[in-house]
Amino acid sequence: MTHFNLCMQKLTTHYHSLLRLPLTWSVDAVDFSADSKRIEIYARFIGGAVVCPECGLAGKVYDRVAEQRWRHLDTMQYETIIIARLPRCQCVKCGVKTLTVPWAERHNSRFTLMFEGFAVDLLQHFSNTNAAADMLELASSGGRRPCDLLGNLFSTKKENGELTLHLSLAL
Repeated sequence: MTHFNLCMQKLTTHYHSLLRLPLTWSVDAVDFSADSKRIEIYARFIGGAVVCPECGLAGKVYDRVAEQRWRHLDTMQYETIIIARLPRCQCVKCGVKTLTVPWAERHNSRFTLMFEGFAVDLLQHFSNTNAAADMLELASSGGRRPCDLLGNLFSTKKENGELTLHLSLAL
């Protein structure tokens, strides 16, 4: 085994452990770009049996959706992105359903649970979402402002003069 392959194997094992992925998921590659200050982690479902996310019945893998990306907590000062193609389950009761991933609450989220948790903590300390978005270094995406990206994650409610944050499951 070459030195490069040994280092890559250690790096993928390292990120598999850091993300606390179950054995049904593997980290196939980790791409690092110093120029763009980004780390991309490529995860892949390797499990055999799947469970329908709606009814809980056992099913089989039907296919995989197009590649999706989730923003994760930064690794040092580098923006960290998880990239994966999610399997879809063929369920006898519900039909074909996209599975959830261990790092996000829902498959159509753009953020990992850890990133969302950190964003909630930040939002509790800032008076507006623009300041929190700046701190999280959320760039505009598809014509959407950073504060709109956070607004999709969280709804706010003012009670007795205090700001209360409620995690919104709808994007």
